[in-house]
Amino acid sequence: MTAPKILFVSSEIYPFTYAGALSEAVGALPKALEGHCETVLAMPLYSVIDSERYGLERTQYRFIIPISDRDEPADIWKGLLPGTDIPVYFVASHYFERDALYGNATGDYPDNSERFVFFCRAVTEIAENIVRPDIVHCNDWQSALVPVYLKEAYMPYGRMRSVKTVLTIHNVAYQGKFWMYDLHILNLGWHVFSPDKLEFYNHINYLKGGIVYADAVTTVSRRYAEELRTAEFGHGLEGLLKNIGRKLTGIRNGVDADYWDPATDRHLPSRYTAPDTGGKAACRKALLAEAGLDRDIVDPIFGMVTHINLHKGIDLLVRMLGDAATRGDAVFVILGSGEKLLADSLRALADRHPGRIVFRPGYDERLSHLIHAGSDFYLMPSRYEPCGMNQMYAMRYGTVPVVRSVGGLNDTVIDIDEHPSHGTGLKFRDATPEALKGRIADATKLFRDNPDRYKLMARRCMAADFAWSGAADEYLALYGMLAQQ
Repeated sequence: MTAPKILFVSSEIYPFTYAGALSEAVGALPKALEGHCETVLAMPLYSVIDSERYGLERTQYRFIIPISDRDEPADIWKGLLPGTDIPVYFVASHYFERDALYGNATGDYPDNSERFVFFCRAVTEIAENIVRPDIVHCNDWQSALVPVYLKEAYMPYGRMRSVKTVLTIHNVAYQGKFWMYDLHILNLGWHVFSPDKLEFYNHINYLKGGIVYADAVTTVSRRYAEELRTAEFGHGLEGLLKNIGRKLTGIRNGVDADYWDPATDRHLPSRYTAPDTGGKAACRKALLAEAGLDRDIVDPIFGMVTHINLHKGIDLLVRMLGDAATRGDAVFVILGSGEKLLADSLRALADRHPGRIVFRPGYDERLSHLIHAGSDFYLMPSRYEPCGMNQMYAMRYGTVPVVRSVGGLNDTVIDIDEHPSHGTGLKFRDATPEALKGRIADATKLFRDNPDRYKLMARRCMAADFAWSGAADEYLALYGMLAQQ
């Protein structure tokens, strides 16, 4: 069998855009597949992308996309994924000439439904007229209509009948739900607005449509694939995801080992290859200095780089952090942005406990790397976590994770109490402030009373293999299976 050609479709791809784990995953997996299959990528050409920096050029292709009762032009640009020969096609339109990807301070853009209908239909034209792939691999709700368009508007007319589709769910909480009166935008007819297709409690659900129409559905960890079939984690789609059976599989994301590597990281004041060397100690002192704290603090540093929201369990952190800081035996350094009420609470806690809690709003790439390298423990008290990337980054840097045992956190962290001989972190089960506070106390005691055991855990963390090659092998097997159908 010849190597398949895969067209990856995503609303964001690193390094052109960055809004979270989705962009990192879609930017990394094609590189891991190089040499095994031909890969091509497609995404919107947002105005926030520096076309000159990435050498993007306009092609001769312009597609006319039907949106409701009018036509919209899609101009196609092309570039390369930096550091590779992998082509990337960009869909240019007035829909993407905005200051942000999905919304602004007032909320999501009100025409997101229309924007991503346009994108999906334009990508389908790219597939047919430029790329001619064997498999189209879509990601999340913003590209989930591609399988729908293929099977409803192309294949019935003899077009791209052999193309197979994969949809990866990076976070089922984001589904692309819109009111039913947007259906005319799709130009597919009312027959797709039914419970077995796109209808979802009298709304249109783009992610649901992708799940129904795709030939295979994946998500980003094995545990999350199981959780998606439960009411607690399925966000209303658990029945559908349970019914599709083996069509849904979990394949854990990997880590970009070139970018997250303490031996070569340009953001660090000192590089290192083991957690008990002077390099990590220098990063620790640099982090304390950056946070405005005493560089000689011996209490453990708990670091966190996060979106500030309920999903990440920040409400649990807020409710216990004051008590933890009052004990005076640990330091907390938090970087993040998000929901204002929670961010304001973190800021108030930092003001109330100077020297123990440091909160930096926003995102700073250099500080993010320094927190991962200079902290002793890394906190992720998530209510749910499809895969989680930060715990794997932290472990690469010899920073021991303290996590809730959900999704990919459960798959990637081995609890020290359950497995004393090969534990790599501390886990807790209940989404309560008390459970989180108890595990932070356990970590603090371990760090203070048993430094040799802590260092051994840190070494195990750095030895853990989170390379993308494992995920690439599983995706290659999936692509091969689809190609034979």
